[in-house]
Amino acid sequence: MAYVTSIERLAKKEMILEAISTRFKSVPEDIASFINNIKAADKLKAIFRQAITCESLDDFREILKTAD
Repeated sequence: MAYVTSIERLAKKEMILEAISTRFKSVPEDIASFINNIKAADKLKAIFRQAITCESLDDFREILKTAD
């Protein structure tokens, strides 16, 4: 697995938060907190894909439960 810098992880987190904000007009604090605590780059990539395809914030929360 390739090394991912903290800057790259931060950028991935920001992309996820931006996708959620764009799709649902805001990012609830519980979702932002969960995403900001993720360390694994591969997990962030998978969550980003879900962020741009999920139907609702409730669906996204369910996805996050399985990502833990």
